[in-house]
Amino acid sequence: MTPPGARVALLVGLTAVLVGSGCSGRQAERPGDEVVTDQELEALEAIGYVSHTLERADPSRSGVTTIREDRIQAGNTFTTLVSQCRAKLLDSTGRELHRWGIPDCKRWSHAELLPDGGLVVSAVLEEEGRRRGRRVLVRLNARSEEVWRRELAAHHDQIVEPDGRTLVLVNWARPAPPDLQGDTVLDNLVAEIDGQGKAIKMLSLLDTLDRDEFGLTELARSGGGGRLDLYHANSLAWMPTLPDRHPVFRKNNLLLSLRHQDRIIVVDWVHGELLWQWGRGILSGPHDASPLPNGHILVFDNGVRDKQSRVLEIDPTTGGVVWQYPDADPAARFYTEARGSAQRLANGNTLLCDSNNGRIVEVTPGGETVWEYWEPTVNEDGFRAVLVRAYRYPATYGSFADGERQSAAPTSRRPHH
Repeated sequence: MTPPGARVALLVGLTAVLVGSGCSGRQAERPGDEVVTDQELEALEAIGYVSHTLERADPSRSGVTTIREDRIQAGNTFTTLVSQCRAKLLDSTGRELHRWGIPDCKRWSHAELLPDGGLVVSAVLEEEGRRRGRRVLVRLNARSEEVWRRELAAHHDQIVEPDGRTLVLVNWARPAPPDLQGDTVLDNLVAEIDGQGKAIKMLSLLDTLDRDEFGLTELARSGGGGRLDLYHANSLAWMPTLPDRHPVFRKNNLLLSLRHQDRIIVVDWVHGELLWQWGRGILSGPHDASPLPNGHILVFDNGVRDKQSRVLEIDPTTGGVVWQYPDADPAARFYTEARGSAQRLANGNTLLCDSNNGRIVEVTPGGETVWEYWEPTVNEDGFRAVLVRAYRYPATYGSFADGERQSAAPTSRRPHH
């Protein structure tokens, strides 16, 4: 592992490079300003990052197909469509309350709904002369008007703080260290962006995680063209302050999901140190890890090895699985090779996004389905649009009536820093 002093110096240097880069440069070695290559997107498609379902849509499955009004969590459901470059807010009947989108766009990754009805979204935009486009992080207001844009290789997830700062995952292609095979390494950075879209700090996973401890030479998966996609981080969340429960539940600690390491980890954002890891041998291609108020952690396990997805609740003090869905019911089995999300709701139910099948489900602690939604958007060949994630918000959070904002709740789906 890199000595802490050297790591801090490196991070300061990287931050200075990114902050000074502006939006017009094209240096390949500079973090956060990276062209999306054909090889990169082909590699994403190879691991399940498709833009439509693999099977044609069943016409009988469209919109809300199951609803138990007395047992669902009240509120509206927010979801993002990948290739349509749009997000929408739905009521419990599946009625669209509001829609966001941007022109000249190729695809959207995760969009974060804000209390004022705006979004921060990582996207790939059309760009003349570049068939695969360019990655950006964009903030939109409630009318889908651009507030600011930052050209950087943002991907998968972001956390928006009440003061406008944003933490976002960023790819950076770096020369491979001598102990790793490959021409370049696709490092994952956690970048902090201020309210105007300017990067002010970042943390490198390549320089934070001990490569011997993680066995990266053995586990690295090629992203094509000699590029090693070591981590494939895909979710970020602040850990709440529950130090009596477990030491990882402290301020300034970040929870991340690493698809290519089959693990979830907690790192100290201030000192750049790995504090905890879990999942190897249990998880397979996980996404969307989130801390729970009871001191547990919820994670969407894609189940790539066994072609069977599930949602797990784990106790970090023991490493044990205390709840999972589906459990023993074979009729509840599902599989989404990539993406996916899980949210524990206030009433104890769990909302999950079966992304690659274009489906959102709310289940009780006992595994009963009380709400089910199938994305009605179908392409000209009859394939259903793929969803990125789905989250339930209070009806007053980012909600709309006749296009006008209503009062917003002060909290979102995960704790702020």
